[in-house]
Amino acid sequence: MHRWLVLLALAACGGGHAAEVRPGGPGATGGPGAAATPSGPPGAILAASWDGGAAATATATGLPPLRSFRFTASASAVLPGDSREPVAAGCDGLVSDADRAGRVSVRAAFYQNGCYTDGAYNARDFEVETGTVTTSDGASYEAFRIHPARSPATQFLASHHHVYYRFDAAAEHTLYTLDGAGVRVVAAIASTAADDARLPIDASVLTAPAVYFVVARAQRVSALDVIGDGVEGARLAQTPLGDVDVYHHAVDGAPFDTRGGFAEGPASWASTYSDARHYFPVELADGTLGIVWQDTATAQVQVTTLDPTYTQRRTTVIDNPRRDRLAAAASDGGRRVFLCLIEDGNGATDDTARAARIVRADLGTGERAEGALDTSRAGLDVVTFEDGIGAMAYAGGKLGLTFGRFMHRSSDGLNHQGGIAAVIDAETLTLDHNLGQTSGHSFENVLVAADDAFHLIDLGDNYPRGVHLHRFRGADRDSRVVFTFKTQHGTTAVSPAGATYPEYREASTADQTLYQWSNDNLTYTELGGLAVDADGYTVVFAGEASGGRALDNRRTGGTHNDPRNLGLVRVRRDLRAADAIVSSGVTETGGFYDFGGGWNAQQNTGVVWLTAYADLTQANASRVRAVGLADGNVLILWEQWTPTTYVTTYGMKVDPLGNVVTPPVELGAGVRLGRRDDVLVRGADVVIVGGRAADRALELVVLRGP
Repeated sequence: MHRWLVLLALAACGGGHAAEVRPGGPGATGGPGAAATPSGPPGAILAASWDGGAAATATATGLPPLRSFRFTASASAVLPGDSREPVAAGCDGLVSDADRAGRVSVRAAFYQNGCYTDGAYNARDFEVETGTVTTSDGASYEAFRIHPARSPATQFLASHHHVYYRFDAAAEHTLYTLDGAGVRVVAAIASTAADDARLPIDASVLTAPAVYFVVARAQRVSALDVIGDGVEGARLAQTPLGDVDVYHHAVDGAPFDTRGGFAEGPASWASTYSDARHYFPVELADGTLGIVWQDTATAQVQVTTLDPTYTQRRTTVIDNPRRDRLAAAASDGGRRVFLCLIEDGNGATDDTARAARIVRADLGTGERAEGALDTSRAGLDVVTFEDGIGAMAYAGGKLGLTFGRFMHRSSDGLNHQGGIAAVIDAETLTLDHNLGQTSGHSFENVLVAADDAFHLIDLGDNYPRGVHLHRFRGADRDSRVVFTFKTQHGTTAVSPAGATYPEYREASTADQTLYQWSNDNLTYTELGGLAVDADGYTVVFAGEASGGRALDNRRTGGTHNDPRNLGLVRVRRDLRAADAIVSSGVTETGGFYDFGGGWNAQQNTGVVWLTAYADLTQANASRVRAVGLADGNVLILWEQWTPTTYVTTYGMKVDPLGNVVTPPVELGAGVRLGRRDDVLVRGADVVIVGGRAADRALELVVLRGP
């Protein structure tokens, strides 16, 4: 099969033409972005041929098992880190034999006025094991494992230590690392002589041991088998939750890297603000799957369509000359895909609105249209979307849209952040209803369409503080806080506003005195998902609780104070009912003093804690997903993290009230969940989409229900 992309031009004026483009990436010819001569009438969408392999054969016989990789050490040494980078890099190039282990060495990098090695402003003592990586089918590669520094910098980290590797001759190579039982590309390496070459490995910031090996560029190394043109696949595992299959599809572009693009753990302040969605899986006609994603290099939006076997693909490229951000995407279940694009940049500096538009693209006919959204102060009120998270869904000819954004300057001179929800007509692409703010400082959201209505949870740190559940149809919206959490209070009597407040004795400890005011932007919580059925909602999240209590204000003072565990609440459809929460679990009351010293009462009811992680240094739930299944149960997926480092991935099945149907199953490091990317239920399949930047590939993990 030929490998074609279809270019659908969507300039602001609505013009443009289609052109055939040859993609690059693994297995492709012509190189990345090499274009054929445009043909066809202006504005037409050229018929796309499917690109892939023998789909029927792959489906009938099943995917081959994953090829496993194993490292065996033969020698070990601790490299002190006294060596320094070459003169060309700003250092004197001193290399000590003590800093070598086989082909590997570590060297300090230049910082401001020198290359520091004495331990005050650099890490020291890097254990390096040399040995061999072997595969389950008998291949072997010379390899090394490097550990985090035994001696962190005693002052602060200035000079970083980089890893160098000695090559026998000038050649092109590929650097790989073990990824669970599998392997992934780190980078292309070109050695210019028989000498040491610097690898893109910063030994100073490693948080866990890592195994690396280098092979000639022409040699293919993968845990997956080739099953078509630019398509690899394998069966990861057979589990009580179902078989787990993985596919890699080569793409012409720079996809966001799911594993390394946002690697912040629960202890990171950045993790509080989550990360944008990067992949939007959507259901299309004839059982095909669409993956909407944005090229990180060109900002073009691509819709990669996969056939029902996930083994063949075609791609539509949607031009984006203004390089707007892809905020959200959805489909109508047929051939039409909808995009929300928001102007990039920080308009808060001069208090100017960001342009935003809804684009509709028909993947079958090539018809396209767009409508501008009012982002002025009187409209959706957007001056910056840079760190926002958006979601969009289609129901009954309407689009539900939500996203977090910074707003125009208020009377206090600040650009405040908050979430907003809106309903847009899918035919006219005009705003039907602006539903206003969902939550103040809205850091995450999950949007589900069901029963011609839109159902939303978002996470706010105030106004209100908690997991906020909404249902909206037309101009009508009902909302309820279904879970809330602790609050860090002031550590001085005088607040930043200059007001003086009394001691908050109930929350003070022998180690810390707190006062009756707060300004806590932390939420100690990650959203999981929202399962909707005829009777109500199952809301899943990860939260911090001590002895089941999530409202203990004494247990604050950092970004991460207790293990993050999976929590669940079950809510009736009538959000306004006093007894709306019907799950049986922990009930507690509490509250916090706000920035002005006013008391805000809080209550949690019926919280079911599904995991019992007890040591935050070892285990926390993060990157949580929850989706309703066809059998009426709820699938929950999550990654286990230390405060800073990924450990493994789990899944479990519960009923809507949180009773365990299938206990936690370890799915392993072959299944990675983006910080906020949604998963999609397709009949008995649950589809997880991610990206592998170095491989220039999309990764599709399919959990096939038992």
